[in-house]
Amino acid sequence: MTGDAKELPSIPSIRPRVIRLGQPINQMVYQLSVFLVSSENDDLRSLLRQAAGKIMNWVDEKYPEDIPRKAWEIQSTFADRVPGQKVECVAIPDEDKWAVRLEQPDASILDRPPVAGRFWTTDISLALDENRIRLGTRVVCASPPDCNADIFFTRPRFIKDLISTLGITAGIPLSGTPYRVGLHFPVDCLVHLLHAAERTIPVMVLSEPDWEIRADNVETRSDYVLDGDRLAEKVVGYGHVVLLPLKESVALTKKLGSSWSVADGAVRIYLPGLDPQEDPYWTHPRSDFDQILAWPGEGSGEAGIAAFIDSLVRRIQELNTRQKIRWMDFPFVPELKLLENRKKQAEISRAILSSQSESAKSAQVSRQLEAKEEENAMLLTRLKKAEKDIEEFASLAEQYEKDARYYEGENNSLRAQLHTLRDNMEAVTREPIDISISLPESISVIPQWAGEYLTGRLTLHPRAVNALKDAEYEDTGKLARALLLLANEYRNMRIGKLDQRKFSQSLNRLHFRLGQSISPERAGEFDDEYFVYYPVGSSRRTFLEHHLRCMSNTRDPRRCLAVYFFWDNDTRQVVVGWLPSHLRCALT
Repeated sequence: MTGDAKELPSIPSIRPRVIRLGQPINQMVYQLSVFLVSSENDDLRSLLRQAAGKIMNWVDEKYPEDIPRKAWEIQSTFADRVPGQKVECVAIPDEDKWAVRLEQPDASILDRPPVAGRFWTTDISLALDENRIRLGTRVVCASPPDCNADIFFTRPRFIKDLISTLGITAGIPLSGTPYRVGLHFPVDCLVHLLHAAERTIPVMVLSEPDWEIRADNVETRSDYVLDGDRLAEKVVGYGHVVLLPLKESVALTKKLGSSWSVADGAVRIYLPGLDPQEDPYWTHPRSDFDQILAWPGEGSGEAGIAAFIDSLVRRIQELNTRQKIRWMDFPFVPELKLLENRKKQAEISRAILSSQSESAKSAQVSRQLEAKEEENAMLLTRLKKAEKDIEEFASLAEQYEKDARYYEGENNSLRAQLHTLRDNMEAVTREPIDISISLPESISVIPQWAGEYLTGRLTLHPRAVNALKDAEYEDTGKLARALLLLANEYRNMRIGKLDQRKFSQSLNRLHFRLGQSISPERAGEFDDEYFVYYPVGSSRRTFLEHHLRCMSNTRDPRRCLAVYFFWDNDTRQVVVGWLPSHLRCALT
């Protein structure tokens, strides 16, 4: 096994999905794509050698045989094998690339004996990439197809060694202690970090509670609900931990909007690749103060804060294994062996051209044939692996498609039950159920309000949620009533429960008018303004064909209301793609 027992969480483990009978089941256990911390004045080649040396120290401790010192010098290739174990190092000095692979059988961990037939492979790559040194590592566990033994999350110890010595960065340097906004960097830098494409690990933001309004929780009082130091130590190498003081949480909310922010003791995980224009805000999970205090324990375990920390650590570890990393950008051992072989062939070709005798030329041709055979063998191995990967991906895709169909059916069933429940309640009370809904007090909470009261009838696309963040419109009540009109009268008209005449009466009573947003032909003149990707996360562009607006002709964004939407016939709901301002058109 590749990790160290003392670093393992006390949480039980993951159970891998079975992919193919008769073949080993591969499970990603840990992966990381980062850069070494460096500055303009650093000797990058020296830094690369130092990092490789620290990694080799770890490999040397794990491997049962002595590894020759040349492996530390990253100047040549080294390979060794003992029964059941293997280590390979490949260096391409003239291209500043180095990689090592360690293969080992399972080992006893905690009170669990080794699992027969289970093997662990750790791949590590260092390469100079545009004046920075990129580090990539992945740990894969291969189990027999009939094996049901748990797989423990494990992170190689050299990751912590690199963090504490040379430093590695993903947006900001990884650390075993938390960052504090206002002390280590301002709110603007936190916003930049959350959106940074270079950030490849989650950011866990712990917000400070407003203790003045939480007098009932005085026994839990500390600066933060969670112990940031303890959490950062547990997730080092998995994610960043950031402490957000009360004043800075107000500033963050102003910049991100309340849907995307975190405050008053809540904890939020911001995943890599954050895109407010396309991501639903709830895909970056937030746990509120009261949820954390009441978090259920595992089995007979302790509930509350301790249970939440255990759950959070496990979630971060699971997210790590599911992250999408472009491994093709990393020169691991197989790729460097192929590159080394081709360099060798190029060298032989030059030797053939410069040979002065037929015997010398013949000898070089023989060497070239041998190199070609080696290359063919490596390509055949890669082809077989690619074929195996394709089969596994196809099997996974089939399983995911089945899962998606199942959850879509569950979603439709729950949606139908919700509508039936609403209809029954309205039949009993003889008045619309929404008559008792309190309207939101500010535009910033419109997304949460719509999620609480309008789910199943109207949904705000992530682009609409993001648009509310900077909205200048002042009449929050009128905007809420516009959404209620779409969720009720408009929807009822679309599903045949209300005729056009009564819907028009509702429009006139509320001083709204409904029409086409723009012609599809003209929409193309304004880039993607009149289109959203829907379903969310797909690549399908959907036209915002309808436009609900107030009767006023003013263009003052503080008093001018416009809601752009389309009707989703599959889910029988309104999808709002933009609000509350006007999109560009010929007049603007």
